Amino acid sequence: MCPKYICEGIQTRRVYCKGTIIDSGTWFEADDDQCERHELRVRPIESRICGPECTNYTWIVDKWQDCTSVCSAGTQSRRVVCQMSTRTYATTKSDRVCVSMLGVPKPVNTRRCYSECAYTTGRWSACIATCGKGTRHRTISCTKTNTAGIRQIIAMSICNSVLSLDDRPLVNQACNLEFCCESLIIIAHLLCSNNYWIYIVFV
Repeated sequence: MCPKYICEGIQTRRVYCKGTIIDSGTWFEADDDQCERHELRVRPIESRICGPECTNYTWIVDKWQDCTSVCSAGTQSRRVVCQMSTRTYATTKSDRVCVSMLGVPKPVNTRRCYSECAYTTGRWSACIATCGKGTRHRTISCTKTNTAGIRQIIAMSICNSVLSLDDRPLVNQACNLEFCCESLIIIAHLLCSNNYWIYIVFV
């Protein structure tokens, strides 16, 4: 007999190998391998599930979607549904069913959010010149920081459209304007009529 549980219970029974003495007709309990060698090759199960299936109720909550605004205050939404499930199937129910069965309110499915956009710069590269006038370069990206403090790289066009161009960092910059010490010396040998060598040096 199945126990009187609200939902699924377990029925059990004793399974053993029964042998019979042909001459006397009496029976005895034999080892399991005795039955396995004859017609009862598969041992019957000793327990099984009985009664109606257990019914569970829970709130199914999805992840928050992206903020409706990219670079200012907005809202986020997520899917929240009431689910009734058993061991073999699941289905959605109205919100008031889960509120009644679980005794807790429905989780919020909307909230305010805020994303801040800003230009982010990389490190300056080495100057392309070792002396004299040169330039150095760095990369610029547009980043968005959400309410949770997570920073994400987004399209540069977004920062260009919502931020002032005066706030955009420089990409190139003059560098290393020190004087270059370079000399070109040319020595010309001239022979005068009086057999003297004259050295002319051009710097």
